[in-house]
Amino acid sequence: MNTVIHIGIDVHKDSYSLSAFHFSSNRNFGENRVASDSKLVIKYVGRIRQEHDGCDVVCGYEAGPTGYGLYRDLQQAGIPCVIMAPTTLPKAVGNRVKNDRLDAQELARHLAFGTYSSVHVPTPQDEAVKNYSRLRNARKVALKKAKQNLLSFLLLGGRTFTEG
Repeated sequence: MNTVIHIGIDVHKDSYSLSAFHFSSNRNFGENRVASDSKLVIKYVGRIRQEHDGCDVVCGYEAGPTGYGLYRDLQQAGIPCVIMAPTTLPKAVGNRVKNDRLDAQELARHLAFGTYSSVHVPTPQDEAVKNYSRLRNARKVALKKAKQNLLSFLLLGGRTFTEG
């Protein structure tokens, strides 16, 4: 059975914090901070695989506003990846120290111990339909608000708009 290295990625708009976790030795190692570019994460994973010959690698990060691009890029490169639901990750009581490096370490540990629920990743087509419908609904709400503002402005001047 191959050794599995779990890599936690704390994802932000400008940077990714990476931390690898070795389950059998129960330790984090290989902490790194890179620009938010999937190619740099793939390069990091390649380096971890070189250092630990014959090991399997699994990456994971929290779902968030950055979407599924990193997940799809890692999958395309043949690197297994999991997106974890943030609401399912247990939080340590009294642990108030928070930074990107520690978050990446925690994500790697959650990945290794299986203390998370994964998020369903939609196909690019499903994601496009979802984004389109969100945009359409937002535009409908904005149009309704603009009409209400215009009618209120006309009413202030003593005018009413009675036509459709």
